[in-house]
This record gives sequence, structure tokens and C-alpha cells, in this order.
Amino acid sequence: TDADNGDNANTSGVTADDLNTLVGVSGADPANEAAYQEYIAANADAFSSPATEAEVQAMIDAVNASQTVLATIGTDADD
Repeated sequence: TDADNGDNANTSGVTADDLNTLVGVSGADPANEAAYQEYIAANADAFSSPATEAEVQAMIDAVNASQTVLATIGTDADD
């Protein structure tokens, strides 16, 4: 619903721990919680209603990978 609406009205309080408790979902990082929220609001086509565990895992994997790349870019810039 939040993905379709482009907001986080219902998922704003969802934590990485909450995501990791879903069967078949792992790797959610508390440091990326804001990025997960941004992904949900920006990617309506990525989720069915209700979202599946596979869709949530794909979100976590995509956000975690992008955060790693962004950190690497920042490190390279600092160097």
C-alpha cells in the first residue's frame, strides 16, 4: 500500500529487526532503515499487495548493495 501511494504512512515504524523476522528474509541492517523506507516509497512496481517475502528480500539486497557502493565512493573521494 505504501509503495502504491508513494509514502510510508504504514511502514514508517518498521525496523530492520521487523524485516528480519519475516520468513525467508534476512540481512536487513538498522543503519539502512531510512533507505529501505525511501525504496518502498519510490518503487511501487517492486511490490505486490500484500508484498511477498521475495520482494522484501529484493529490496533489502538492493538497498544494502547501493549503500555499500555509496560508502566506497565516499572512501575513494576521501582518498
